[in-house]
Amino acid sequence: MSKILLSLWWIFAWSAVAPANATADAPSPALTAAIADAVDYLTRNQLPNGEFIYRRHLDARQYPYKNNLLRHSGTVYALGMARDFYARRGEVAAAQKIAAAIRHANGYLRKFIAPVAGEKEILAVWTPRELLDELAPRGSPVVAQLGGSALGILALLAETGASDAAPDTAPENLATAQSLGRYLLSQQRADGSFIAKITAGSHREDSFVSLYYPGQALLALVELYRRDGDRRWLNAAIRGGKYLSLSRELSGDYPPDHWLLIAGERLLPVLPPVALWTRAEFFRQTRKICEVILRAQLVDYALAGEYGAMRIGGQTAPTATMAEGLLAAINYLPPADAALRARLQLAAARAVRFLLRAQIKTGAERGGVPHSSTADLLRAAPERRRAGEIRIDYVQHALSAFVRFAEME
Repeated sequence: MSKILLSLWWIFAWSAVAPANATADAPSPALTAAIADAVDYLTRNQLPNGEFIYRRHLDARQYPYKNNLLRHSGTVYALGMARDFYARRGEVAAAQKIAAAIRHANGYLRKFIAPVAGEKEILAVWTPRELLDELAPRGSPVVAQLGGSALGILALLAETGASDAAPDTAPENLATAQSLGRYLLSQQRADGSFIAKITAGSHREDSFVSLYYPGQALLALVELYRRDGDRRWLNAAIRGGKYLSLSRELSGDYPPDHWLLIAGERLLPVLPPVALWTRAEFFRQTRKICEVILRAQLVDYALAGEYGAMRIGGQTAPTATMAEGLLAAINYLPPADAALRARLQLAAARAVRFLLRAQIKTGAERGGVPHSSTADLLRAAPERRRAGEIRIDYVQHALSAFVRFAEME
């Protein structure tokens, strides 16, 4: 789609959801302010040891644990996107400030990277169970999540960005990321699927299944391949993608796997013309996932304040993640899918508009993104109690969606 036509689509998309007195170019200042506020929220909630304050609440409620390493790494990945956004705009000071926060956060992350039992060349991100489950007693076993190591790779690679604002201040980052990549390879089964989680001191497979870990692993493997050219990473990503395509075709179930859509954006440019996982298969799966997301958006029967959300109750995280996936898919769906891309653009505009409304604009938590809107009085009481909860992943995913949308305007 030409740049002029794409711009016309953004004007239409925004005018479809904006207040009657809004101008067509109103989103740009709103987006840049939202990006700045989200970055500011994350960086001012970074502790001296590099970790982020995992969860806050608008009523100052206290929680029994502070962090989640998987989401810590995801936050670093999102900050890397924001840093490159500022660098491309020539805002070097803003990019350098974010780069410093990334280096600080990775210093904290490295404390949890250690070898897998008996495998000196294979590293994993190990998370104490009490950080995963607030009910787990302190000192309970540590676990290695596939997604934790995959996002750990992305966090380490984010330390070297797309400009001089992000110099590689830690030359060992690539070597560590490669060792984490070997962990991903060790967790891939013969059919291309992945083991989701193991416990320290054991190679026994955990029965836990995650929708998002495989897509995160594919993205990490592709990014490693793009850095060092090692075909093992690319081949493993292709096998993993092939498994997802076949298993979903057999089951007929296409969940809103935004990480797979994002991975595809990075994989397709390096996918060999003849590969186990073909472009046709990937596009077919992408279309089906996108249709699922489109059907999830609250439009026709949305309650006040929830128009554009992807989940009843106005939940922000699902809205942001699905918007991320749609915005990635728009970039690579073939020309024959112009009509679908136009629908995705409109849905993404609605979702981003919802997130802009949800983001906190004033006060101590400015830039934070709460769990959900409070407009839906039909929700159960426990859900309403969580409405004012702010977690770093809520902010992280909204930030990623804001950056993606801003760069497509």
